[in-house]
Amino acid sequence: MIDETLLNFTTAPPPTTVILASVLLILILSCFIGNLFVILAIIMERDLRGRPQYYLIFSLAVADLLWQLLWIDTGRSPIFVMYKIGHPGGSR
Repeated sequence: MIDETLLNFTTAPPPTTVILASVLLILILSCFIGNLFVILAIIMERDLRGRPQYYLIFSLAVADLLWQLLWIDTGRSPIFVMYKIGHPGGSR
C-alpha cells in the first residue's frame, strides 16, 4: 500500500522543516565555497604551494569537499533521513 501522505503534494511543509532546510542549505553552500576557496588559493599562490604544511590543508580541503559532494548532497546524511527533507511527506 502507498502511504497517502506521500501523495499529498498540495500541503505546504511545516515551518520547522523550511527553517531546517534553509539552515542546512546555507551550511552546505558555505562549506562548499570555503573549501573551494582554500583549494584555489593553494593552487594559485606560488608561496603556498612551496610550503609543506599547506599539503595537509590542501588534502583536508579536498577530502572535505569530496565528502560533502558524495555524502551530504545525496541525502544520506542522518539529518536528511531523520526529518525526510526533500521528500513529499515532509517532516515527521
